[in-house]
Amino acid sequence: MENQVYNNHVFMTTVPLNRLVNSLTKTFLEPAVTRRSFIVNHIHPDITVTTDEQMLALALGAVLKSAISCTENECIQIDAALSGNQTFIWVKDRQTRFYTNLSSDISFLQSVIAKLGGSVSISSDRYKGTIITFTLSNNLES
Repeated sequence: MENQVYNNHVFMTTVPLNRLVNSLTKTFLEPAVTRRSFIVNHIHPDITVTTDEQMLALALGAVLKSAISCTENECIQIDAALSGNQTFIWVKDRQTRFYTNLSSDISFLQSVIAKLGGSVSISSDRYKGTIITFTLSNNLES
């Protein structure tokens, strides 16, 4: 793998986000289908981020698990964008219950993403639903 650095017990490597999210989608396919929901990966195949893949998968997995557990007949969407030296990854669900369900895990999410040099934000609106955004630095020195 490219750009490998061992930094403060975090293994930083270049991670193709689309591939990571596809893997997580397969992991959560059965619980999503059981609740008649589905996950859509909108992330462009060329978007990568330098991060610890295991830790990012842990955080995204926790968000997906929470979204699936409180939705039914819903589309859970994941997307990402690059802006300057930052990568934004967001998970969106039309349900506001998603926010309530996730609130007990927010400290955990913030801790994991902070170790990656990033931050977590949550917005919830009864008309737009809930959006969880991870902001990660594209610099290895984070």
